[in-house]
Amino acid sequence: MTHSPISDATLATQLLAAHGVYALTIIVLFYVQWRAKKNLDTAQKVDHDYFRRCHATSVAASYALIIASSIVWVYATFFYGSSAHVHGSVINLTAQETEPKQPGDRPFIRQQISTAAHDLELYESKRGDEQTLGDGRYSLDWVVLPREGDAMKAIVLSFQHQYKILNASTKALPVNLTPNLLETQTLTQTFTLNLDALHYPRSIQIVYDPPTGDRIKALGALYLLQQGKRIDIPWDARPISRAIVHHSPFEIFRPFAVAFAAAPPYPSTVPGVFDSKGDYEPSVGRVLRERLGSPDLKVQLVAYDLLVDYRERSLKFIRDSLAVSAERNYDRQLLVHNLGRATEEIARGGVRIPAEQYVQLANEFVKLRDYESASRFFDKAPDGIRDSDTYFIRGFSYYQTEQCGKAVGDFQRYLGGKNSGTWKSDAHFRLGWCFGRMGRADEAIEEYRAALTLDPGAALAMNNLAYVYAEQGMKLDEALTLVSRALELEKDPSSTAEYKDTKGWILYKLGRYQEARDLIKQACDADAKNDVMRKHLEMVQRALAVTVGHK
Repeated sequence: MTHSPISDATLATQLLAAHGVYALTIIVLFYVQWRAKKNLDTAQKVDHDYFRRCHATSVAASYALIIASSIVWVYATFFYGSSAHVHGSVINLTAQETEPKQPGDRPFIRQQISTAAHDLELYESKRGDEQTLGDGRYSLDWVVLPREGDAMKAIVLSFQHQYKILNASTKALPVNLTPNLLETQTLTQTFTLNLDALHYPRSIQIVYDPPTGDRIKALGALYLLQQGKRIDIPWDARPISRAIVHHSPFEIFRPFAVAFAAAPPYPSTVPGVFDSKGDYEPSVGRVLRERLGSPDLKVQLVAYDLLVDYRERSLKFIRDSLAVSAERNYDRQLLVHNLGRATEEIARGGVRIPAEQYVQLANEFVKLRDYESASRFFDKAPDGIRDSDTYFIRGFSYYQTEQCGKAVGDFQRYLGGKNSGTWKSDAHFRLGWCFGRMGRADEAIEEYRAALTLDPGAALAMNNLAYVYAEQGMKLDEALTLVSRALELEKDPSSTAEYKDTKGWILYKLGRYQEARDLIKQACDADAKNDVMRKHLEMVQRALAVTVGHK
């Protein structure tokens, strides 16, 4: 371990704080004895008996206090442990906090843990970093203790997983709904450690196990290491915003002391951050947005709970914050995520949320390419759509989450209503894709043709129409022409594998097995995880083997 003047001074300060009081007590007692002895030596003979009694009393009291202090010091240093704190570690978390700049860059991943209670303090220290581990993995050592010194029966911790990935393309034609191709989402869950059931361990060792499939967009599992065994720690059925033992209402405002001055304990009855109409000071709003978008999970949770505590008074701030776009001093993705969570928690408390606010939140999640969250908020406002273009945006969210039935209805409403015309070709294309997934081939063909009529250069529409023809065993020559043209037009190398598979599948249907195998083999090499392509390759190879065997 390396030492520095600062670390040495810190250690000396810690030792003085922990043990200095005992040393000071002993020094003072010896000083008292010394003064008593000096007074005895300098006193007149007539006073000797008096000072001798004082000195004897001082010596006896000093030694008694020295013995008592020594016993207390030994017990406090070597035996005593506060029953109101628990410490442990979480192993195998990830923090890769460099945002991707171009397709293929490593995704941004930030995983954090914090206490979900205001009456508990969590202190943490990271071990391992990008330089030492090379992949962003780290372990988190933590200590939890109550602010009031009360014993704990359970600890509720909040786990946050945020990711950002840069997509080269989507599975459909590009749509100008989002400012860039950066897809981001924040997954937040809570889990509870029942200390009574665990027999109140002083050290809790937890392992985070990433999912076996998508390690970026999905949460894994937590396990408790106990006596060499891995015990599953389930996520709470519904994320808990707080888990309080002895809640002090003033604690929530501690981080806001400078900005908010004397904030009230109960915002529902006393004017404070938000007045009865939901109005607030602009400077306070900026501070609150900075905290909701802070990279520190503990800061986020305090600001989040502030919104929840103010209930309907927070709604105006949430609407205003979603409309703000010029501020750059916080993570907007985290801000939108926490505004959405707070809105849902306020609604669970019985507050009616306007449908327009749900739609506003959904639109913001679409801009972040978080289509799961966008679909969830659109579902909360089935009658909140006021224009045809928003039907397209909602249908696009349903399409991205493969809710084909809902997507079809919204795309048809968009096409049948008064719209800007910006996304007509895209709407027909997506209708074709949804009909194809629903097994309605004739309607899929009709929609793909409509898309190509509006946009003759739509390569993906050509490919998909050709694939439907191949699956139906119809118009194979036209299908081959379409997919060949798509390969000529496509500028994105990541899409050519799909086109080569389609062309190879058409050639297979035409009985040109050798050409089919070469193309599908190239597609499989480029997209090794695609089960459909592998199945096509197996079928072509079997057909080719039978043909060669007959010869």
